[in-house]
Amino acid sequence: MDSTGLPTFNVPPELLGPTKRHRLQDILIGSEGKTYALGWILFGKKDQSLYFHRRGRSPVTEMGIAVKKEDKLITTQSVDVSSLPLESRVGIHLSLHPSGEVHVKSGNGHRLCVGSIGPWLPVQQIFTFAHVFTEPLAFLPEADNVKQPVQMVQVGDPKKSLRLDIIVVPLNEDHGMAHVPFMVSTIFLGLSPRYAVLINAHLLSPCEPRIYFLSRT
Repeated sequence: MDSTGLPTFNVPPELLGPTKRHRLQDILIGSEGKTYALGWILFGKKDQSLYFHRRGRSPVTEMGIAVKKEDKLITTQSVDVSSLPLESRVGIHLSLHPSGEVHVKSGNGHRLCVGSIGPWLPVQQIFTFAHVFTEPLAFLPEADNVKQPVQMVQVGDPKKSLRLDIIVVPLNEDHGMAHVPFMVSTIFLGLSPRYAVLINAHLLSPCEPRIYFLSRT
């Protein structure tokens, strides 16, 4: 365990590296014998940026900025994008840059939302970067020719949606081995040479896709 009291995952050195094989990591989840592709994480090659690409045919309906208060998600700024053309609401990706600026862009490259989470580098403590609400799992594409992540778990009813918590954690190095905290609900561990990303999943009643990033200021 680390200083947070959480169990730790030891990171073999070969899992860290600058090549795209290390930088691009698929996010998968299993349900009732099928494997669904939730999206992928990409770490910037020349800087410390983080990109989350969402999979799925269902269009996002809302996005914005939120804060956590007493473990409740409270939206402080939101944009209803349900009236935008379909092509602007699928293939959404979320990016976090070294400046703290966050962009939400559509699959056709249109910038839909911009904000800032404030200073975050170097990563010295765990923080939740974003919450992504998915459509029901059964509407997500099944995984095809994708690499197995470090860990993939099975969840229950594919008719339910997920809330994905994207959590940035420091890489703690000791005696040439890096380790990161790991949580019970973690379905994915993404690794860059400078920090790691956990994605925790929580089953919800069926809902429409939404994306919120969390302010740290």
